[in-house]
Amino acid sequence: MHRAFRFPFDWIRGALGAIVFCLFASPAYAHDFWISPEPADPQVGQTVLLRLYAGEWFQGDEVPYEAAHALHFQHFNGATSEALTGREGYSPASFLRNVAPGVHLIGYTSAGTDIQIEAEKFNRYLEDSGLRTVLAIRRQNGTAAAPAHERFFRYAKALLVTPGAKPDVNTSGRVLGQRLEIIPEFDPVDVARKHAPIRIRVMYEGRPLAGATVFAMPRSDPEAGRLEEVTDAGGRAAFALDRSDVWMVKLIWMVPGTQGAGWESSWGSLLFRAG
Repeated sequence: MHRAFRFPFDWIRGALGAIVFCLFASPAYAHDFWISPEPADPQVGQTVLLRLYAGEWFQGDEVPYEAAHALHFQHFNGATSEALTGREGYSPASFLRNVAPGVHLIGYTSAGTDIQIEAEKFNRYLEDSGLRTVLAIRRQNGTAAAPAHERFFRYAKALLVTPGAKPDVNTSGRVLGQRLEIIPEFDPVDVARKHAPIRIRVMYEGRPLAGATVFAMPRSDPEAGRLEEVTDAGGRAAFALDRSDVWMVKLIWMVPGTQGAGWESSWGSLLFRAG
């Protein structure tokens, strides 16, 4: 059991820019964001800790709850829904207490954050994230050697399935209205029993997003086990999961920025157990 940790807010406010810079200045760029339920396969009646992480390859820094950044933090289970909150500056960000039977969907939408990234690191980040069109634009317009001002937003989801749960695709496939949204088009109850093929649909601003690079990776070996697909005209991508594990499907989508930002990115993730 993890003890709640109190983050010193005065230090956070004074050093926020430095923290963000360090995340992107390190060799591993922190361009993943995910919800990590503990445990990922809860028993009925159990308490689940909802931890938020920013990092890469399932490694990163835990993000405490901050009301100003958590624009929407929600939990759905059948006909039941609730807004999630946490203790300001503490982790885990929230809890599910006395978990009910069935399929559970947790969604998180953040406010925007502005960062300045050195040219070489930004270009590598684009390449690693499958954002080659953005990289090509930078090269064509002669800005590939210039630092980038990026404003990013985070859109995370997680699925939980209790033992003996019945299929409930109305919960798992619920559309939350996130700007960038990964919608599972598979039965998480079936996938939790065995690592079956899955299909997801990516929506951006309410429309299917075609041509986006999407990754799926297992927590036990995310680098070697990472799968990569590109969404079709309907925004869909399919993955043949090859092992029993906790999996994360993720992508980043980037468009020209507004209000002083050169680029505006949306980070999407969906976490679930297979097998």
